[in-house]
Amino acid sequence: LDRITFSDPLFVPQKTFDLQVHLQHHEGEIHPETSSGSEFGTPHSTVQISLHLFLDESLRETREVSLEPGKKQVASFPLQFDTPGYHTGYFQIEDEALEFDNRRFFSFYIPKRLKVLIVEGKEDEGFYVERALSPSMQIGSIFLPKVISPQELDQEDLNLYQAIGLFNVKRLSTPSLSRLLDYTDRGRGLFIALGEGMDIPFYTQPLLRLFSIQLSPPERTPINRSQFLTLTNLDVNHPLLSVFQDPKKGDLTLVKFFRHHPLVEKEGSRVLARFTNGDPALLGGEKRVLLMAAPPTLVWSDLPLKALFVPFFHRIFRYLSQGEERDLDLLVGEPLNFPLDSLSGSIRVETPNGETFFLEPSFREKGERLTVHFDQTETPGLYHLHSGEEVILFAVNGDSEESDLSRIERAEIEEVLESAFGGHLDWVEKEAPLRSSLYGTRLSTDLTRPLLFLTFLFLIAEMAIARRWKVSSQ
Repeated sequence: LDRITFSDPLFVPQKTFDLQVHLQHHEGEIHPETSSGSEFGTPHSTVQISLHLFLDESLRETREVSLEPGKKQVASFPLQFDTPGYHTGYFQIEDEALEFDNRRFFSFYIPKRLKVLIVEGKEDEGFYVERALSPSMQIGSIFLPKVISPQELDQEDLNLYQAIGLFNVKRLSTPSLSRLLDYTDRGRGLFIALGEGMDIPFYTQPLLRLFSIQLSPPERTPINRSQFLTLTNLDVNHPLLSVFQDPKKGDLTLVKFFRHHPLVEKEGSRVLARFTNGDPALLGGEKRVLLMAAPPTLVWSDLPLKALFVPFFHRIFRYLSQGEERDLDLLVGEPLNFPLDSLSGSIRVETPNGETFFLEPSFREKGERLTVHFDQTETPGLYHLHSGEEVILFAVNGDSEESDLSRIERAEIEEVLESAFGGHLDWVEKEAPLRSSLYGTRLSTDLTRPLLFLTFLFLIAEMAIARRWKVSSQ
C-alpha cells in the first residue's frame, strides 16, 4: 500500500468524493514462495490480493485486486457522509510477506455548516455570491451567508464566522481593519474582490502584508465588451483550483474580463491565476486568504453568467472556511504541529499502543497561533488528540519507500554515500583481487615501511630504558 488520496480535498456533508488507495507491486519484493534473498531484483508474476476497507471501526468493503510486477494501480471507493465530524479507517491487504506495508491508515474531517460574512461596498455588490452560496436560503445549503455594509462591520462579532468576503469595499475603519488582520492571523479565511474606487493608500499595507502585492488603479478606458482578457496559468496544484484540471468540472479560461485592477507583484507573492496580458488575476497568501483583481459583477466580467460561478465560489468559501491545513496524515517519526483556536482544559495524546502523553501548547514563533507539538509518532496507527471536549484524530503511517526491495543501482549508492561522507567513492569489482584493488585507489596507502620503522624505534627506546634501569639499580 503506497499512499491514500482524496478526489476532492475540500470535504462537505452530503457530497460524494472518492477515497483512493494507491497500490504497487514492487519488482524484487520477497514473497512467501520465494523468500530467499537471492530473489532481490528479479521480476515476479501478477499477484491477486484481497483489499479491505475499514471505515469508522467497521469493514466497509472488500475487493480482489490484480497487481502486475512493477506496476502501480489506484482503487477508488466513493463515499458520502450526511453528518459532520472526524472519520478514520485503514486499508488492509493479505498474503504479503512484509507486514510493514500491509495496512495504511487515514483520517479526514467533514465540517459543519459554514457561516460566511459578506461585506459589500455598494448595495447588491455581493448579491450573486450570496445567491450562489445559499440559493433562496434553502435549508439544505452548507453555507449560512450574512450580508452587511462596511459600517456594520464595526459591530459584528467576527468569531461567529468561518470566512469573510469583502466585495468592492473601498476602505474600512481602523478598528475593523485591525480585527480583520487578527482574524487572518488566527487561521480564519478572508476573500477580497477589488472593485471601483478602491482607496489605494488604505489598502497598500494590508495587501503587502497578506499577499506581497501592490495595488494600482484600474484603467479608465470605456468598457468595450468586444475586447476582454481571459484567465491562464492556473495553479491546479492549489486546493482551490485542483478540481478544474478536469474541463468537465468547469473551464475558468472561458470567463471574459472587461476590466481589472493591475497588481504589482513583490517577492513572495503567490499567483494562482493570471490574465492573458500577464497581470495577476487571483492570488493566495501565507495565511488562508484570497485576492481577486476584479469583483464578480457583470460590469467587470461575465463570470456570474457562467455555469461554473456557483461551484467556483462554493470552492472559494469551502477552502477559506476550513481554516489552515490540518495535516491529519503523518509518516512515522514526523512531528505533529496542531494549531488551536482556543485553550480549554488539558491537552493529551493517546497513541495506538495505549500510551498517554500530556502536552503544553506554546507559541512556536512570535505572532503565531497557539500550537500543540507532539513528536512521539514512532508507532503506525490512529492517534487521538484531546483538547478539552474536542477530539482530533490523525493517522501515522510508515514510509512506503521502505517497501521497495528491488536492487539498488550503483549510481544511487554513490549519490547517498558521497553526499553523506563527502569525497569520491571507489568500487572494487567482485572478481578483482582485493589487495591490488586497494593499492590502485587514491584513498589507500601502503603502511608497511612506516610500521616497520616505528617498530624499530620502539625496540631502540626499550633497550635504552632497560640499560638505564640496570645502571641505576646497581
